Amino acid sequence: MSTNGLIHKIKSLEELFNQGSRLEAIKNTLSLLKKAPNHEDLLNTLAIFYAKNKQLEESSLIFKKLIKLSSNEPKFKYNLANLLVLQYKFFECKPILESLAEEYTNNFKYQREAGILCTKIGDLDLAKKYLSRAINLDKNNFDLIFTMSTVLLKKGEFAEGWRLYESRFKHSVIGKKFQVASKRIFEGKIKRYSGEDLSNKTLLIHDEQGFGDFLLVMRYLESLKRKYKSVNIIVVCKEPLREILQRTDYISKVYTYSDQRKIDATHFDFWDFIMSIPKYFENDSTDFDNFLPYINYESKLKSRYHNLFEENKLNIGISYHGNSGFINDEHRSMRSLEPLKELINQDRYNFIYLNIDDISDQVKKLGLKIKQPRELESFHDTYTILKKLDLVISTDTAIVHLAGSTGVPCWSLLGCISTSWIWGDKKDKTMRYPSVSLYRQKKPNDWAYVVNKVKTDLDKFSSALLSS
Repeated sequence: MSTNGLIHKIKSLEELFNQGSRLEAIKNTLSLLKKAPNHEDLLNTLAIFYAKNKQLEESSLIFKKLIKLSSNEPKFKYNLANLLVLQYKFFECKPILESLAEEYTNNFKYQREAGILCTKIGDLDLAKKYLSRAINLDKNNFDLIFTMSTVLLKKGEFAEGWRLYESRFKHSVIGKKFQVASKRIFEGKIKRYSGEDLSNKTLLIHDEQGFGDFLLVMRYLESLKRKYKSVNIIVVCKEPLREILQRTDYISKVYTYSDQRKIDATHFDFWDFIMSIPKYFENDSTDFDNFLPYINYESKLKSRYHNLFEENKLNIGISYHGNSGFINDEHRSMRSLEPLKELINQDRYNFIYLNIDDISDQVKKLGLKIKQPRELESFHDTYTILKKLDLVISTDTAIVHLAGSTGVPCWSLLGCISTSWIWGDKKDKTMRYPSVSLYRQKKPNDWAYVVNKVKTDLDKFSSALLSS
């Protein structure tokens, strides 16, 4: 078959595949390969068909064969790297992308992909190196600039990290999610805060992103109040945060998005988004050791929660998942409570579920000894329970931030892929919350390792607590 004839045949196969006749297209491609078993274009077509058909191992084997047949052709290495990412084989993928990035230093695509992968697996020095190259090749790529900001924050390069973090407003996904509750802000009639003296001024702080981010950065609202004692801080937040914010002594007034008319009728001199405030306080020499709990108020436990606690046992709060809509949720959350079953069912501990979803089906199916609070409506309700607990065990969710900001002992269970910049780099403690310890996976989705370590440490924690 001539070259032009083969190109025409491959296009016909692609049309057949794209029309839905996938198995027939694969069968016909295999038939052609019997006559030309090492034909690169046919092999590449078959590998792509397999990948799209979720036959990932078959696709991987073909791409590896292609790399041997044509070691100088970068597209085969790149295709294999993308396939390995789909298989969550991130660490196997790294040397492939790294070799492409080092060989093709002016190729934006290879620098970008190598930088993003190294960010995912926590190789921050290489991530910074490749992302810098990619950004130099495309200086207006705000998605990459934002990724770079998280790398720098994770490395502790806070000054530049927070400066670049402002790129989130031009991010292709994050940038579309910003909303403001005040027409005056939207119309540009109120000045956005840029570090002015706030003495005798009113500052409106607008929430953004997730609950955990807000709870993390709340500490700087207290810092603003200490710095400018006469400042009035007004906050716009989502409803579940309202009550807990109203009880702080450094926030003057709290609104939610439904209070738009009240917000527009309230005087304020400046406004800003909550995640833009840390840049005024964090630099590369910031001493986080001086941070004390900044959510701390008296709260009476509701009567319906009294039966959650047992006097003769350690009372431990537990959470296994966050918001499923979060971009990295598959790597930070467990799919169910099953990995925690043996931990939960130890008789000497009393586990209390801290998420608001109903787990009754899981409790029945897995035979779990766990209690679930009724009508958990806000973070204030969660706060009142947390303050009575001996320990919180949770994956990377807002509950960890609530525990950390209140000084409650908390063990956070972290994945090893795309962990948040908040938790720093490869340590079992976080500088941001003295009461929080970190338990990190060694490999993707290996929750068994993490839970086994928690079980061992919980024995020690229990013995120390009961003997004190």
